[in-house]
Amino acid sequence: MKKLLAIIKISRPINILITFLVVIVSAIICSNDFYFSQNIILTALSASLIAAAGNVINDIFDYNIDLINRPSRPIPAKELSINFAIILYVIFTALGLYLAYSISWELFFIAISVSLILLLYSYQLKGIILLGNLTIALCTALAFIYGGVSVNNWQDAIIPASFAFLVNLIREIVKDVEDLKGDLENNILTFPSKFGLNSTRILLIILITFLIAFTFYPVLKAIYRIEYFILALFSVDLILSYIIKILLQKDFKNKISQISILLKVSMLFGLIAIFIG
Repeated sequence: MKKLLAIIKISRPINILITFLVVIVSAIICSNDFYFSQNIILTALSASLIAAAGNVINDIFDYNIDLINRPSRPIPAKELSINFAIILYVIFTALGLYLAYSISWELFFIAISVSLILLLYSYQLKGIILLGNLTIALCTALAFIYGGVSVNNWQDAIIPASFAFLVNLIREIVKDVEDLKGDLENNILTFPSKFGLNSTRILLIILITFLIAFTFYPVLKAIYRIEYFILALFSVDLILSYIIKILLQKDFKNKISQISILLKVSMLFGLIAIFIG
């Protein structure tokens, strides 16, 4: 039972659930009819398994860093061995790729590309300033494209994918602030460790301001209905504005975990707004 809980923990179940829902919502948005099909469910499951594999391989490569930053994670806490985690990674990846292959070549191509990108990220890209953040943001955004491809209409997934890209780019930089101590001790180059907290604060405010402005785009172009704008304005934009307020405070680093949670909440409301709109 303890090992099973550790497997669930290393997979990051909340992130996996978000990935699953993103693909479902994207497929519904991009389809002509409001319906669930077996292919949509299998596509969402495939994306979730690929994401879980990415989380596992990231924890494997982050073992030394997590000893400092996150000692309660399954591997540094000795709940799972590195060898067992490798086997888990292979199983998750194989199942995710098999499901994608069983649906279409297009999905299989995206799945294998994302799997390779996540492996490369864990091994090398995360150590390159901003490139690692951009990589994870791109993979997250591709979940929307993944859902669109499953119903043969990825074009309508571009706007929600763009939102996802921006939100997750911001969130990845926020996570770098959370991990600053361990990154400095392990000579990991991130934007906060290289340029400091003040420059990171400025970058985050610029990105969040751009994201708020981008929420107006689908309404100005008459792509989504007014219901989207009302919900986005009074939920997503309100939360993002509050995050800017926190960032303007001198002790914002002490509230960085709160910012990370608020960004997840804004993603959820953003999904609802797009779905309704």
